[in-house]
Amino acid sequence: MFMSLNLPGYNEIDLSFPINSIGKKLSSIDPTYFHIATEGPMGIAARRWIKKNGYAFTTSYHTNLPEYSKMLYKIPESWIWKYVRWFHSPSHQVLVPTPTVINTLDSKGFQNLKLWSRGIDPSLFPQPNADLISKNNLEAKALLYVGRVSKEKNIETLCQLSKNSDFEVWIVGDGPYKSTLEKKYSSSGVRFFGAIKHDKLAPYFQSADVFVFPSKTDTFGIVMIESMACGTPVAAYPVQGPIDVVKHRVSGFLDEDLEIAVLEALKLSTESVESYGRNFTWEKCAETFIETLVPKEINLEDAQ
Repeated sequence: MFMSLNLPGYNEIDLSFPINSIGKKLSSIDPTYFHIATEGPMGIAARRWIKKNGYAFTTSYHTNLPEYSKMLYKIPESWIWKYVRWFHSPSHQVLVPTPTVINTLDSKGFQNLKLWSRGIDPSLFPQPNADLISKNNLEAKALLYVGRVSKEKNIETLCQLSKNSDFEVWIVGDGPYKSTLEKKYSSSGVRFFGAIKHDKLAPYFQSADVFVFPSKTDTFGIVMIESMACGTPVAAYPVQGPIDVVKHRVSGFLDEDLEIAVLEALKLSTESVESYGRNFTWEKCAETFIETLVPKEINLEDAQ
């Protein structure tokens, strides 16, 4: 639909550049509400057109752009924070995934912040009659990761746990760092399954003993709640994302030492993990989104 280019270092991610065509598209749709979900070129173009026409809109903050930009492209975080704050400043409300992220954005001068959690599809997680994944080592505990296989996800820390013969590490997903990790760890107890369709993920969650979330930069991590809904506890660092998603010692264990987090998570009750995971519903998520929408004709001065 729009001209697009690969994001440098992430060939599987396209950046769309709608230029002036986004205005024609929005005019033809003539929506009652506007919500912008990306700070990228598409979001910038929509924001520009919406403001030009004097309409109100809401936005959402999903990705830790300042930290990722520094980590991947050496761009100073202060530059990106300034841009992201500018982008969201006219928004009637900024939807944010967790209380920790709200606190971070508040400290950076953001306004009109609204908590907007995530949910699981109960028809997919769990799948009672799913064919489970067999372990190569039947005596080992399977440690699962599901997600993008990229350097900033800190997956290598998980792979290093395969040095412990009691663990078998499973990596589900694809990304720019996958080939590097495969060359380094395929012969040492790490299995790479590649990309798996979303509706086929439940057997992996249900077959694993612990779901490991090694990232220190994610704002939420939906895979954690999908795992918990399957009764598989989460092991993670006590950082943004996990500290708001995982109930420590109930649905998972958080520790600065990932191996300790894994060992403690193994002790948790499957029933308590699954029960807690089912608290995250898309119905609640949708209700929050609908309540937050603002009609485009609202007086912008009154909305502040």
